[in-house]
Amino acid sequence: MNARDATLLLQEFKKRYPFIDTNLYRANSLKLLPRIELEARTKKHQADVFTASFPIWPELIRQKLVAPYVSPESQRYPKELKDPTGYWTILYLQVMGIAYNTRLVPSGSAPKRYEDLLNPRWKKQEIAMDYRDSTWFAVMMEIMGENEGLNFMKRLAAKDLYMRENKSLLTQLLAAGEFSILANTYVDTAVEYIRSGAPIEWLPGRDPVPASTHLSGVYAYAQNPNAAKLFMDFLLSKEGQKAMSGGTVLKFPANPDVESDLKSKIKGHKLHPIDPTMAAKFDRVAKNYEEIFWKK
Repeated sequence: MNARDATLLLQEFKKRYPFIDTNLYRANSLKLLPRIELEARTKKHQADVFTASFPIWPELIRQKLVAPYVSPESQRYPKELKDPTGYWTILYLQVMGIAYNTRLVPSGSAPKRYEDLLNPRWKKQEIAMDYRDSTWFAVMMEIMGENEGLNFMKRLAAKDLYMRENKSLLTQLLAAGEFSILANTYVDTAVEYIRSGAPIEWLPGRDPVPASTHLSGVYAYAQNPNAAKLFMDFLLSKEGQKAMSGGTVLKFPANPDVESDLKSKIKGHKLHPIDPTMAAKFDRVAKNYEEIFWKK
């Protein structure tokens, strides 16, 4: 979650609980882990609650850096969106799909499924992809199975893709007509540009639709444990999830009781959130991804 969105969410919490002060520390998830480890090792505890993408959670749990807390709000969440022992609950989903430039690709010619990207009509550098997309690679392996998934990814890499970092930047370049199709971007990123008038469209490339996950939990050495639990309750509540999925902040809500414009984009499709426990084998998956896409 970017700093702007996180700050707005904290402000919503502050409106409800004005007697609780909040502070934000933001870092990439992989950089957040050593920060948490340092606080635990030096006993200079500043965190109370942390949120991060799925890869670092097995290590947080292994090192006993996260405390089990089953929020009463989590009872509404399906089992695949929460840890049964309370170590984490999914805060929001990063739903993945195909985006295309509507000026360059008529809707009738647009790819409907990921497999359509393999069509010979799409020429060199006409399809773009975030070169860090190992998370998408991982969840697609879960959905497609390893044999089918690896075959698809190798054929996609052979298309000589336009490779660059950062889905938001790539979506911006797509809108500018730098290329015709973005092989994968988050629905919330695409919808932000669509709302601003950008000539792009987003669609799910698979049923079930792949989704990465952003988890939340309470720090094992929280200096304000009751406030931490209260904040967790707020994040997972209908009120907190609405604040996160409408208006200025636009995330795909994990709470099944909260509707949003983003959910309408996958109407009729099922979601496949990546299993956070697969992070234990994520290094191997990332290596496969690098061998296929980076060497090419």
